[in-house]
This record gives sequence, structure tokens and C-alpha cells, in this order.
Amino acid sequence: MAHVLGLDIRETCVRAVLASVRGKKAEIERYYEGMLLPSTSEEGRVAAIRDALQALATDIQPAPDRVVGVLAGTQASIRRSAIPTATLRRAHEVLPFELDGELPFDVTDAIVDYQVIDAEGAQTNLLVCAAPKANVRKYLAQIDDMRLSPREIAVGAVALDGLTLLVPELTAEGLHVVLDLGASRTEFCAFQGGHCVFARTLSARMNDARTGRLERELHQTVTALRSQTASEMTSMYLTGDAAGDAHAASWFEEKLELKPTPLVLPEAPGTNDELRPRFALAAALAVRVAERRHRMNVRRAEFVQAQSSGDLRKYARPLAIGALVVLGAFSFSVFARWRAATAEHAVLEQQLSDVTGRAFGEATSNPEEARDLIDGKSGSGDPLPKFDAYDALEVISSRIPADIKHDLRKLVIELDEDGKAGRFELRGAVDSIAERDRIAQILSDYECFHDVQKGTTTPAPGATGIAYPIEATVSCPGSGAASAAKKGKSSASR
Repeated sequence: MAHVLGLDIRETCVRAVLASVRGKKAEIERYYEGMLLPSTSEEGRVAAIRDALQALATDIQPAPDRVVGVLAGTQASIRRSAIPTATLRRAHEVLPFELDGELPFDVTDAIVDYQVIDAEGAQTNLLVCAAPKANVRKYLAQIDDMRLSPREIAVGAVALDGLTLLVPELTAEGLHVVLDLGASRTEFCAFQGGHCVFARTLSARMNDARTGRLERELHQTVTALRSQTASEMTSMYLTGDAAGDAHAASWFEEKLELKPTPLVLPEAPGTNDELRPRFALAAALAVRVAERRHRMNVRRAEFVQAQSSGDLRKYARPLAIGALVVLGAFSFSVFARWRAATAEHAVLEQQLSDVTGRAFGEATSNPEEARDLIDGKSGSGDPLPKFDAYDALEVISSRIPADIKHDLRKLVIELDEDGKAGRFELRGAVDSIAERDRIAQILSDYECFHDVQKGTTTPAPGATGIAYPIEATVSCPGSGAASAAKKGKSSASR
């Protein structure tokens, strides 16, 4: 929720309306009014405005998040225009060329802005304003260094457009007119379809009714309104300084043949029913930001208000809280994803271990080792067989007891490429058959040697013992028994 202050500086007073804006809804919270001390000089008037604004800034609570001011319609030129809808996004570039030569001042030294009326086919109708930069600069010089410096500056009668959010009757079918009667000018704003379709500032005021000047300007304005809208007025509302004057109401009814209707603004502290219509312009400024569309604003280009450090400090706490919430949500999300990924990884590792154990007799949860098993390699990535001829030779030589005098005559070891199956043939000479049987038993006790066959013995050459043959198959269970170091080729014959 934002608090917006509408600021209306009049000839004799400063009126302000504080509204709370939440989304597209706005609610009036309080009406403020500060009188200006009379002055005969421009410097004295500026000082009076500053004093009044200083007093208002002290009274206004809570402090507004945004201030919207208004430049008098006599300080700018407002007119209808139409441009191709396709060029609407570049309206700020196109409009100065459209206005060139039609203004009593140089358009290059003016702030140009617009707001949309409606679209007709390929054309979009606009209300366009051009305000000399000198006039904008003069307006800001009165208040720009005050705490109530406006972030937006509406222009003339178009500023009354915000009343559609407060007065539902202005959105009804028909052509509705709001007249804001000031001490030095009259603002004429016409509504159709829920938004402003015509706006003009009359230099005549209520005091000029006696001379006929106000009547002439009103009739000229009504004629222009009928020409541009092709419609007759269905209702009229009086606001401003003379809003509660019964004589003013009867005068307008007589001259325009249309009875004015009292403008009813929402009740809020700071004023009463009789005086509340005087705050119509300030109220329209306060609530206009609730309608999310481009509205006329001459605080543009070189006059754009820079954000102050005070504005940033005002939002420091909610920004910090928001940042902590976002950081906490992000951290929780990352942690939750990590936990889920970790759990899924553990399940997949267990599945891989189960599958490799069943398929290869060797369980592994390492994907690279599993790939090696599929490719016929060992789980450790060793390209050599797990049990080779050197392993068989080492087992045979190491298991023959040292107390047996053994003479090796022939040793043949044949293994397949993966070292899981093969055979060996051992021929040698020992002193007795008992020693031969002992060797055969020792070899058969080794887990990779099976079906140990003892062949026929013969006398050893030189009658020094017996010669014997032993044959066996080689088949290691599971992964087999590999030697600590593997060298050479995977098969040997000796």
C-alpha cells in the first residue's frame, strides 16, 4: 500500500488530499488546507507557499510515499490530436512534429506529453499538452526543495480525470462535465466512457459573470465540446472555490440550461460536507496513480525527480525482509533438491551394485568399474587377467614343501584370456610315491586347482627316485585370487 498526496496550490490557499492506494483501489484518508498570507510581490507569494507547505508537511501523517502536483492550465497548451495507432509507442517522438507551428511558443523548448482518449480503427485520439520549460521550472522553484516536492505534475483541467475513481456517476453513460471554479480561472473537464475526452482552461472566473466574459467563454467551450464529441451534456458538477455558492449554481443552470449536480466526495477528516467539493482537484490528483495507464505528466526529461537517499531508507526494512525471504526460499529449494538428488543417487548406486553382483559375480556401485565389467575388464580397470600363468607358477612353486627334494622336468600352464579357466601339467622327480602324493594333495587344496590327476610313475633317470606326472584344471571361484603384481603375458609354458 502506498500513501499518495494530491497537492493543489490556489491563489489564497494550499489544499491537499492524502489517499491510500492499494492496487487499483484508492481510499481518501484525510483532507488538508493551509491558508496563504496575502502578498503583493512574486517573492512574497513564493515565501507564503513555502510556509504553508512547511506547515502541511508537519501535519501530514503518515508521510506520503508520492506527491502529485498540478500546473495551471493557463501555463500550458492542451488540445486534441490523433496519430496512427502503430506509432503510439513513439508518441513522444511524433507529437513535437505534429505540434510544430501550431503553438505560440517554440515546441523544442517545451515538455510534451499526452494521454489516450480512445482508438478509432487505425487512429488513436489523444489529449496532448505542451508546457514551456520556463513555466515548469517556475512551478518547481516554489516547492522542489521542500518535503512535499511532487514526483508527477498534471496539467490544468485534465488533472480532474482522476475523479472517475471517486465519483461513479462520471463513468455512467453520457457526457458529464466538471467545472472547477477558481479565484483566477475556471477548469472545464468533460467525461465520456469513464475518462476525460475534452479539457480546457478558461481565463474567466466567477467574478467575470457580471461582465458577460464568463458566459462567452463557456458558450465557446461548449460549442467546441459538441463539435469534438458530437454529444450533448447530460450532467454538470461544480467544484472549487465557488462550489457551495447557491447563486453560482443558479447562474450556470440559467446560462447552460443544465442544472448543476452536487459533487459528492468520500467523507474523511479535515473538512465538512459543505466545503468538501473544493478539494475535488487535489483528490483527483491523489487517486490517479491507482489507474494503471499513462496520464499526462510534465515532470519529464530534465525535470524528472531523482530518488533521494531518504526515499531509499524508507523502504530499507521491507526490502531487507523481502531479500531474506527470497534468500531463505532459495536456500530451502536448493537443500530440498540436494536431498532428493542424494537419495536418488544412493538408490541408483544400490541398484547398480545389485545388478553387477548378479551379472558378473562382482558387486560395484562405481559406474566406470561397471562399464569395465561389461567390456570384459576387471572392476579395478586392470587390463590383465585376474589369475594368469605367473600366478599359477607362483602357487605351484611356493606350495611344494621345502623338505621334499624335487626336480622339475616340465611345467605347462594354459589359461584363457580372462584367467578364469585353464589347465596345467606338472612333470618332475621325487624320492618316493608318498612325496608325489603329498605334492598332489597340497595342490588340490588350493581353491583354483581342481580335478588333480596323478599319472603313472616311472623310475627316474639314474635310479635316483621316481618320475611322476600331475595334471589339473584351473578355475578360480568368484573373482579368483590374483597375485599382488602381474608381469609379462597372460599365459606361459615351461
